Amino acid sequence: NFDESIYKAAGGYYDSVLTNLDDNSKKYRATKRKLDNLEDVIKYEDIVQYADSVITLYNMPKDEQLAYFGKHIENLQKEKESAEKKEKDRITDGFAAFKNKWGNRELTDDWRWSDKSRANVIDDIAQNSTGVTDSLSTIGDDEKFSLEYYMNRLPTDITIIDSLKTERNFANYQLGLIYKEKFNENLLAAGKLEDVLASNAEERLILPSKYNLYKIYEEVNSPLKNAMKNDIITNLIK
Repeated sequence: NFDESIYKAAGGYYDSVLTNLDDNSKKYRATKRKLDNLEDVIKYEDIVQYADSVITLYNMPKDEQLAYFGKHIENLQKEKESAEKKEKDRITDGFAAFKNKWGNRELTDDWRWSDKSRANVIDDIAQNSTGVTDSLSTIGDDEKFSLEYYMNRLPTDITIIDSLKTERNFANYQLGLIYKEKFNENLLAAGKLEDVLASNAEERLILPSKYNLYKIYEEVNSPLKNAMKNDIITNLIK
């Protein structure tokens, strides 16, 4: 995952690896350093993804917003039905195997258990193992399957959107630096820095983004390097 630049997934694996290494070893320190960098990537990528999603939804006409959330609810309903079917099949298969093992013996209350408390534990496990996905598990079905629930949570205040744009631009800038300086991922770094410049970013991010882009273009001998150099010089003179 790391070699394929799938950094979010890689972070979870490195985290698991650390628990099995001697914390005084060279390998532990190298893995920990890589994980620390990955944690920053994950944090900033999450910020960018969330901000882009909200901003995109905010800019949609209302009918498109309704269609988007309607599709989301439809997918949730399908996931729930699929999970319920799998659970039903699991119970059916389990009962069939149980019947094959124990025959058609009458199932009086707790007949197989020598003590009542053990049966109660099994009941508790069964009641809590629904197999339904964890998505939106903190809200009830009335809310998660309601268009109104999602529409009411969309921001309508432009100051909130502006704040999200500021956070996203800074996150993209940080990602550009991390990909360039810590992972030697010039293509990813250039993409993030170009996103900053294309997003009407704050003044404090523009010159550093241009400079780091120039260094990347220079390193890979891109024809864009001269144009970026001239742009920087021109704006410095101004």
